Amino acid sequence: MTRENPEFPYNPDYNSGDPLGISWMHSTVGGPLRSSSATAYLMPAVNSRNNIDLLYNAQVTRLIQSGRAGSVPIFRGVEFARSSRSKRYTVTATKEVVLSAGAIGTPQILLLSGIGPKDELSQLGIKTIVDSPQVGKNLVDHPILPIQWTANSNNTFDPINRGGIALDDALKDYYTTWKGRLAANGVSNHMAFFRLPENSSLLATGDPSVGGTAPHFELAIAVSDLSLSLPWSKLTLLLRTVSSPLLNPLLQLVLTSLSLTLLSPQPLVSIDMKVLKSITDFEVSRGHCYSRFQ
Repeated sequence: MTRENPEFPYNPDYNSGDPLGISWMHSTVGGPLRSSSATAYLMPAVNSRNNIDLLYNAQVTRLIQSGRAGSVPIFRGVEFARSSRSKRYTVTATKEVVLSAGAIGTPQILLLSGIGPKDELSQLGIKTIVDSPQVGKNLVDHPILPIQWTANSNNTFDPINRGGIALDDALKDYYTTWKGRLAANGVSNHMAFFRLPENSSLLATGDPSVGGTAPHFELAIAVSDLSLSLPWSKLTLLLRTVSSPLLNPLLQLVLTSLSLTLLSPQPLVSIDMKVLKSITDFEVSRGHCYSRFQ
């Protein structure tokens, strides 16, 4: 159908550099299972090499400076704890430390290690080793806006999401044949990227995207309820703004003084999502909803 409608063109590969149009959802799959860096690389290495130690139930609390190379500090020490009340342990690398704790955990550990905005660290009594004001700032993300329709079929994910017999049958089918409803992506089998209409008032004042082939929003089609308020609808379109966060970073991560009183191996963080704090966010959200209902 998308081949016949120029407004919704079919795109076989939205990762080709030309993302506009509707595509099948891309997945990383190894055999019948979802593949990740952990399953594809880490676990095979752990099982086949004798120079890897994997510590479970251990949380890194900070990096420890081990020296300097001229004026550049070197961090080869890692402090960790098994629980909020347990002893702190330290390990030291002979070559280098690779910090990979996710989009939130990585800057959090850097801040706790004295790498970050000096004024914020000083307020919490953390010695600043590297004054880097951008640590914990400007992470780009985008909000989701669900739009629901009622489908005229029960062949959706709703019965499975509710649990019970439908979920039991789907699990049996999957573990027996590695096929069935649970072998799919689950949330959505299709992904689409679109731009606002050329006559959009937002585009009249400048394009918030990076160029004419860049999308303004992302659309995921889910045959399931994903509503935050409506009970058990059948078809959901997930509209996610793409371009506006490029101009308006959404996440600001800051260590909180209140969290220092918590029995935790490391202070928690407060996160300001900055959702809908820009007129661009409103215009893009309103514009793509309006265009989909036309």
